[in-house]
Parts: sequence; structure tokens; C-alpha cells
Amino acid sequence: MIHQEVVETARTLIGDRVFEQARSRGDRMTIAEAIVFANELSLDVTATVPPVVSSSKELSILTTREREVVRLVIEGCTDREIAHTLSISTGTASRHVANILHKLDVPTRSAAAAWAIRNGLK
Repeated sequence: MIHQEVVETARTLIGDRVFEQARSRGDRMTIAEAIVFANELSLDVTATVPPVVSSSKELSILTTREREVVRLVIEGCTDREIAHTLSISTGTASRHVANILHKLDVPTRSAAAAWAIRNGLK
């Protein structure tokens, strides 16, 4: 999918070593830190990354409950915090997050949050 294409393009452009260093740094960031970092960059990626066009079809990938969960993920909530907010068990919250990652074909919560933001879920 688009995520894998972007990852491979980035790896090719900057090289394996630099890519892995950047990925490691990014993995240690909270969602809030990643957003601040991204906003500080002045990159023109429009030439290499296809624009994401939001549509009801894309948004319909997620159930109403999954949209609620991903909004909480955007806020940086843990599974326990999601469970408390939505009055569900922590295990159910974890399953929702796992289902979201699978449906969106993304490896991390921050990637799911980025997808959701790009597609109008805030």
C-alpha cells in the first residue's frame, strides 16, 4: 500500500543506515513529539508522495467505534486510557487498536494516527 511505497522510497533516497537511525529516533517519540517535529520540518514531499484524497469510502474502512478509538490514539491515549474513556475493557481497547493497524496496513499507532489525520478524522 501507500505506506510501504513511501517507506521504500525514503530508504532508497537516504540509504539504509540513515533511514534506520531516523526510524529508531521516531519510534522513541510520542505522537505529540512527532507532530511537533513534523511541523518544524520544511520538506517538499509532494513530488514523491501521492496526495491522499479523503473519501467516505476510505473513512468507511473503520467502524464507528474504531474511529472513536483512533481519535483517542491521536491524542496519545494508552489502551488503558482508551478503555476508561469508552467504558470498555483494556483487552477490548487493545483488540480495537490491533484491528485498526491491520485494516490500515500500518505498523504503529503513530502511523494510524497520521492516516486518520490525513483522512479527516480528528
